[in-house]
Amino acid sequence: RLGQSMAYVSIHLGEILTLLTYRTDGPFWQFLFTNVVYNGMFVFNLTMLMVFLYIPAVSSVLELAPLTFGRFVLATLFPLLLVALNETFKIIYRSQMLSRNAILAEQAVDRVRPHRKSLGPAKV
Repeated sequence: RLGQSMAYVSIHLGEILTLLTYRTDGPFWQFLFTNVVYNGMFVFNLTMLMVFLYIPAVSSVLELAPLTFGRFVLATLFPLLLVALNETFKIIYRSQMLSRNAILAEQAVDRVRPHRKSLGPAKV
């Protein structure tokens, strides 16, 4: 039951924390408190997780075992790793999009002012 409880904690937190990182292309911490509905659901999810694990009547029905602090922290490491990986890949994505957008901006200027090529590169 401990393994099942730890797996449940990882899945439960993994879902809600990855949604946090998917909300924006920028770093999630810059927009952490901008969505009241998400924040409310986040608190609700954490509350229900505690109810599922630590209220005996509920945890016995769900066949979950209460976790010690150390086991709970261990179970949260994998969702936190997901958050770190998502944020890392978003940095790479933003870098690629910045390069791509610079090329597209140059092409757009060339389409609007085709004679500009003879004047040299655009000043941005």
